Amino acid sequence: MDKRLRTRYLILLMSLLLASCMQDHSDYQPIESPFKGMLLSSLDSRKVKSSSELYEKMQEVINKLDFYDVRKYTLAGGQELFTVRLGELSGVKGGTRRAVFQMNNGALTDFRIVAFEGETNIEPDELIIKFIGNEVHDFTGRASVYSLYQDILFFNEYEDGQVKINGRVTIGDTEKGGRTALCTAWYLVTTTYYSDGTTSETWEFLYTTCDCQETRIGRSLCGGGGGGGGSAPPPNTGIPTNPQPGEQTTVTLADGTVKVLQYNCYDWGCAWQTIMVTLPAVVVTAQRNTYYFLPPAPFPNYFVIGPDGLLYTYNANWNQWMGTISPVDPCVIARALEQNQALRGKMSELDSKTNLNYETGHTFKNNADGTSTYTPVNGVAGEASINININSPIDGFIHTHYAGLLSIFSPDDIRSIAQVLNGGNMVNPSSFMAGVVTASGTSYALVIDDVDQFRAFANNFLNDDVNFNLFASVYGSVYKITETNSVAQNEKSFLQMLNTLHSGLKLLKADGTWGDWDVLELDANNNVSAAECF
Repeated sequence: MDKRLRTRYLILLMSLLLASCMQDHSDYQPIESPFKGMLLSSLDSRKVKSSSELYEKMQEVINKLDFYDVRKYTLAGGQELFTVRLGELSGVKGGTRRAVFQMNNGALTDFRIVAFEGETNIEPDELIIKFIGNEVHDFTGRASVYSLYQDILFFNEYEDGQVKINGRVTIGDTEKGGRTALCTAWYLVTTTYYSDGTTSETWEFLYTTCDCQETRIGRSLCGGGGGGGGSAPPPNTGIPTNPQPGEQTTVTLADGTVKVLQYNCYDWGCAWQTIMVTLPAVVVTAQRNTYYFLPPAPFPNYFVIGPDGLLYTYNANWNQWMGTISPVDPCVIARALEQNQALRGKMSELDSKTNLNYETGHTFKNNADGTSTYTPVNGVAGEASINININSPIDGFIHTHYAGLLSIFSPDDIRSIAQVLNGGNMVNPSSFMAGVVTASGTSYALVIDDVDQFRAFANNFLNDDVNFNLFASVYGSVYKITETNSVAQNEKSFLQMLNTLHSGLKLLKADGTWGDWDVLELDANNNVSAAECF
């Protein structure tokens, strides 16, 4: 293996752990000032007028925005990210500073100041993109993140991309007087990691918030030491009074939480519903009764579906949670498969052909009258592949694995799903189904329950030939998904791969009649669990 291939192999292995959520690292075009008005207007909801101190600090940030150096990126899920060069600020340390705006449909969902100290030849935007995406980098120096009001939120000191010192804002414990009946004391906790595996920790008092217990991510005005006087500002109330179905608006709470609302109408009436939440981690720490379902110290990319139905994902580099509309319930697709008599007949037909020496199958398109149109496809004798060559949208494909092939989906099968999606030939990602019937006596389906996650997964591992070849090699060498494994071992290893890489895919398994489908998952003990769909 040459040096270049070894390097890419190591990068892929790191990616398996980090599971980047970013996409679209395309070249940007520096723009002078077309977005100035929009970006400045987006900060209106963050303006705090009941404290001259806070207003002055925010205004200093606004005055130091250099709109002759604005860059735009597209994040996974369609959000837009703008970075703006910042001049020197009284409350921000670091020789290189960027203001980072995250926008959704023209509304501000997050704002941060990122400052770098150390290497002078860095490309700050490239590092910011890597931080947001939890990607590998080799930066040496300090990266700090501040709020709009120049309050430190957290920092990392790196050496060749490895964290050596970490600082985070948290509530003081009881011994330190962290919480009383009325007030909360906030500290900057700095942890140093030594080469022998030991650590040391120091606590630095920052400020106190009282009564409303909000944080200074959005800059609390609860009163008390360090927090300034005044009372907490109300949330942004700029909600349209006569909204139209599907209309969206953004609400910014005083603690820095940002919610994107959408006006939805149903048989029972219309209402504003939360479709996205940007939640600072310190808010989770401060409001445990509200956010009991989110762990106070999660690992990177930890995700959980909350009681509000949103999928919350933790970004360690950004120190925040992002709540989005939860993935489609795979049981909905499972029930549809169970009721599809034509599909059951086609799966049975394929089962009778697993004794051939080539793969065979069908693509299918669901029709408006409830029927489906099936188009046969065949592979080449002796080859473990089938050509899903389509030029119009489909609802799915099914195929065989003959004797000697995997008892579950292959890397090429997963890549075929990505090619259908990226080629614009997927009727509806939420209901798309890829199926396989194998000579091992197994039948499975793969469905997409998070299309944005799957797009990011495909961009990282499937869309580039070199990365795909490396992915295919670790399929067996790392995840132990092989032709000689038992069905049970391949199922478990396959599920581990889907989860580790945040693939956005769910695995379903059929019984021998294809009239009963289970959603397969790994339980808390890392064992395969079949959740029957009723």
